[in-house]
Amino acid sequence: MSVERIQQHFRDSAALHLEALDALSLPIAASVDAMFAALANGNKIVACGDGPSAAAA
Repeated sequence: MSVERIQQHFRDSAALHLEALDALSLPIAASVDAMFAALANGNKIVACGDGPSAAAA
């Protein structure tokens, strides 16, 4: 694998992270606020997943 190709992989990854930053920051912050409010009101949070990601949740 050439150095240029490796560098392009890093550039592509960084660009994708920046897109996610713009698209997901507000929804994630709103979700965190909702979860904190639920816990502060004595409720609980139940998280579900499918497959290997379920074990990580």
